[in-house]
Amino acid sequence: MRERNEALDTRVYARAAAWIMGADRWDEATWRRLEAQARVETRPASPVTATEPVSPSPPTAGTPTTPRRKRRAYTPNFMRD
Repeated sequence: MRERNEALDTRVYARAAAWIMGADRWDEATWRRLEAQARVETRPASPVTATEPVSPSPPTAGTPTTPRRKRRAYTPNFMRD
């Protein structure tokens, strides 16, 4: 007999829904706008002080570096006007 795993199932379903909505590709501004709508405030993990050397940060995951191409839908000839 196996243990029940509803918590895991729920997490998998939530992750799939986020992927379908495209949450992996949302930029920081979108997340901030959603936080404002939900009246949730998040704080940065650690403030940067002036004494620390500033190095260029790599691109953040989920932010496309090239513009996305528009998807093309195929329409069969018999359905065209």
